[in-house]
Amino acid sequence: MIRSAEEFVRLRSSGREADRQRARREELSEAVSRDVLERFPDMRFWLARNETVPLAILRDLAADDDPKVRRIVAQSRGLDDQLIEQLSRDASNGVRLVITTHPTCPVNVLQRMAADDPWEGVRKLASRRLTAMEAG
Repeated sequence: MIRSAEEFVRLRSSGREADRQRARREELSEAVSRDVLERFPDMRFWLARNETVPLAILRDLAADDDPKVRRIVAQSRGLDDQLIEQLSRDASNGVRLVITTHPTCPVNVLQRMAADDPWEGVRKLASRRLTAMEAG
């Protein structure tokens, strides 16, 4: 478990791949995650990449100004339906595109995206995903 914001930053900034993998895979508490957000805002992209980041932190990161951060959040396995719905309406085409591939994206969200998304790329991918789900 990563026990402090400083430890997370040290691991993520390390030249050693093993350290960077620890920053990506080791558990982070909500308190440590919040401390990273508050004290090291330039680390939010890397925080979003942590595979154990708490849902409450994912909610904060899903509202980040940087679409790259939101796109990483959209890839997280830890999303609930509410966060998937929010990200499916994101201003960034890339974020919405990632949501169409999320393994737990609800059918109703995919149906809406296939019918109404402003970008053709998202509509097509959502339609393909729905077709695959029906066949599968």
